[in-house]
Amino acid sequence: FGEPALYDVKVEWRDIATKEVLSEKSFRLGVRKLEFILSDYDIATKSPGEMKFVVNGKPCFMRGTSWVPVDALHCRDKDRIIPTLELVREANCNMIRVWGGGLYEPEMFWNWCDENGVLVWQDFCFACTQYPQNNTALQELLRKETIEVVKRLRNHASLAIYCGNNENDSVFRLGPWKAYGADPNKDVFSRRILPEVLREFDPTHPYLPSSPYVALVEGRAVHRHAREVLQRVRLPRLSVGGVDPPDVLAGVPRAVRESEGEERDVERAVRPLRARRVPVQRARAGRAAAGRV
Repeated sequence: FGEPALYDVKVEWRDIATKEVLSEKSFRLGVRKLEFILSDYDIATKSPGEMKFVVNGKPCFMRGTSWVPVDALHCRDKDRIIPTLELVREANCNMIRVWGGGLYEPEMFWNWCDENGVLVWQDFCFACTQYPQNNTALQELLRKETIEVVKRLRNHASLAIYCGNNENDSVFRLGPWKAYGADPNKDVFSRRILPEVLREFDPTHPYLPSSPYVALVEGRAVHRHAREVLQRVRLPRLSVGGVDPPDVLAGVPRAVRESEGEERDVERAVRPLRARRVPVQRARAGRAAAGRV
């Protein structure tokens, strides 16, 4: 989005009588206007609706990527975050979606995004399951965690939107709970606790309950999946997607050798995994087409 304008801000809290500085904080601040335009699926016309970001009055086409932890050993993250973010800039991305199955990234991540004009879609760290709905102790613990996260992130100019979770609505709607009539719009975390925290501590940023999410349209739960949109308007609106990176399996032999301290060839074990990928995907597609899934 061009060269960002960031301002150095220093805030001091002084004693009125003595003028003594009791507390102070310095940070960089960016000023911008961001709108999240969202209209739901229309049952009568089967219109897919729209979803777009408008930055400083201009609609923006988002060229994004989904961000996962840069290392399985998080003590090494600090050495890999900036080099990985440089790849985002080289790819000409203007938005990063921080995946809900990962973690809340440190300040170096957010400062880089502020300084380089890259917006961030921040999932709250809930992913791929139905969390206990009646465990009040867990709910209060996660409420406290969310408050701390929101207070830390809310002033970053790069923060564009909060999202309640990764795919939890799909689990409610399509997973093993479907037979019991589970409705994600009754989820205590994404529909009650997270919105309550945001209303109190950051009402300025938009919030999406899940990705993808099940909207409540005319009293009916409508599963909003990007596939429906792609079929009609042919514009990508996926917050996450992709294929296995090519270096994952290729790196297995080296990783095993390094961890075991010896030359051990595991190529014979890896080769069948590579060979099975495409046939398995084709077989799944065939079963789906035949209505056997």
